[in-house]
Amino acid sequence: MAIRITDPDYEAFCDERLQDPYPFFQRLREEDPVHWCEPMNLWLVTRYDDVLAGLRDPRLSSNRMSMYTQALDDNLRRRVQGLLSHLSHWLLVTDPPDHGRLRRLINQAFTPRMLQELRPRIEKLAAEHPW
Repeated sequence: MAIRITDPDYEAFCDERLQDPYPFFQRLREEDPVHWCEPMNLWLVTRYDDVLAGLRDPRLSSNRMSMYTQALDDNLRRRVQGLLSHLSHWLLVTDPPDHGRLRRLINQAFTPRMLQELRPRIEKLAAEHPW
């Protein structure tokens, strides 16, 4: 059984106002693990093995910028074009060969030694955060 658009959790999810999405994600995994979300114009894949297969499939793209820009009217899209251009170069939304190039740069910068040196600062910030 597929999740229906009349489902209150589904509507809240699509409107980006679902406070606790985890029970909804569980239902999707059980009932509709590869779900086409018409309001958001995207495929929502909820099972680990399916997600991993999609990430490893070279036929699929990581470029999701249109997902973020589709709801913007033309005027707003023009006003934020510089930001959109900047975001389009982020590692998470790039495909090979750019993805590999960026990942190699990050791996060079974030060595185990450097991360260990950051540990005291990160622990201090975490301890000070008002959870």
